[in-house]
Amino acid sequence: MFYIFSYFRRVIGTPHTYDCTHTANSPQADFPSSLNAKSLEVALKTNSFSALCLLTILTCFPAMAVADPLYDTLVHDSVTREYYVHLPTQHFSGSPPPLVIVLHGGGGTAEAMDRQKDYEFSEKADQLGWILVFPQGVDKQWNDGRVDLNRDVSLDDVGFISALIDKCLARYGADPSRVYVAGMSNGGMMTLRLAIDLSHRLAAAAAVTANLPVILETAQPVQPIPLMLINGTDDPVVPYYGGMVTALG
Repeated sequence: MFYIFSYFRRVIGTPHTYDCTHTANSPQADFPSSLNAKSLEVALKTNSFSALCLLTILTCFPAMAVADPLYDTLVHDSVTREYYVHLPTQHFSGSPPPLVIVLHGGGGTAEAMDRQKDYEFSEKADQLGWILVFPQGVDKQWNDGRVDLNRDVSLDDVGFISALIDKCLARYGADPSRVYVAGMSNGGMMTLRLAIDLSHRLAAAAAVTANLPVILETAQPVQPIPLMLINGTDDPVVPYYGGMVTALG
């Protein structure tokens, strides 16, 4: 059973599913090699489901060189949390910019997520005027709801992300109605948890290589939220149809 599909069918209706075949066994992604920048700008301005699809598909694209992100910290629940911010080189006048939060996978880092050669979040942010934030998980992990792995389940990562949103809205003037979260693997599962726990704060969420942890199967979001999932049918780590994750992710 692919838990997330059955769960969010009750929340937003029949889900739209897209298989990203960018796996170890199949290196070519089943998507075009580039995006029309204007279409993404319009989509983000309208908070449409298309914006979510385009935002997530960015993770399958080759990247260009990126500028160094800004490093900052935030103390939440007596823990100093780290994150990087990429401010766009241009801003489209007339409205505050969107805020896009990108979560790294298990064992990864916020800085590496920004620099990953297969992604181009920062390039699109510069073109379209997004504010990008790359938070760092404690010990390179996110408390995504799973309790059967070697991670600190007492960490309040949901509260951290909520506090991070508050700080970015206040400091950078982002649009509170256009806050997006995307993540991969452990970061993708954390994204699904945020889609439930912070549905009232997010315009949309996008998860790559991630299923909803069983412990959250019956959890209810405060309000419906657009959701995009990309999973590979040959993924050896996160089973496409659900089940045990076979490696720490």
